[in-house]
Parts: sequence; structure tokens; C-alpha cells
Amino acid sequence: PGATTTVDTLQLGLAEGHRAELHGGIIAGPGGKARHYHRILGACSTARALCRAAVVVDRKAQQADTEQLIRSLMLAPRFQAVVLPQLSIQADQVACSHGAAVSTVDKSMMFYLRSRGLDAAV
Repeated sequence: PGATTTVDTLQLGLAEGHRAELHGGIIAGPGGKARHYHRILGACSTARALCRAAVVVDRKAQQADTEQLIRSLMLAPRFQAVVLPQLSIQADQVACSHGAAVSTVDKSMMFYLRSRGLDAAV
């Protein structure tokens, strides 16, 4: 009871035809905090990343506080990012949130990254 768990994960899609998958989850305990932050970086048009992650709040986990956030940044125009955040709440008195964002990089952002050393082949 009252424990804090934080999970930070990263998936990279850097090679031709690369497939990366993450399937997992965290379980919140009574009065505890559970955090899951996942990032996906896609730099190859033929690569693909899948993230299926769950946060589970059992009915005995009253007063639990959970947060899940999955962010994907697509540097390559046809990189595929599939994000499936899942939140299962079976308790009444909890604070829970989850979300996902997938974004691309425009020309000015790419110029900035290349001026800082990002390979032009990306």
C-alpha cells in the first residue's frame, strides 16, 4: 500500500523493415501511484512500432493515482506507429488518466534537428 511505480520505456524504428512491439502493463495498489511513460521515435519509412500497454486498478486499490502517456514522433513520412493505451478501473475512489499523441516533424523542426547533428538520411 502506498507504493510508487514509474515505468519509462522507449521504442526506436531506425532500420529498414524493423518491427518493434511492446505489450505490457502495470497494476496499481491501494493508495499507490503508478506511472507509465512511453515514447516512440520513428526514423525509417518502412519501420513499424506497436505499443499496447495497460494500467489496471483492481477493486481493492482505493485511493490509487495512475497516469499513462504514450507519445510518438515520426521523423520518416511513412513510419507506422500504432498506440493502444488501455485503462481498466474497477475501484471507485481513484484518480486515473491516460492518453496518446502521434506527431510529425515539419521542415523547420527538421532543419533544427539537422543543425544539431541529426543525419540528413533521416
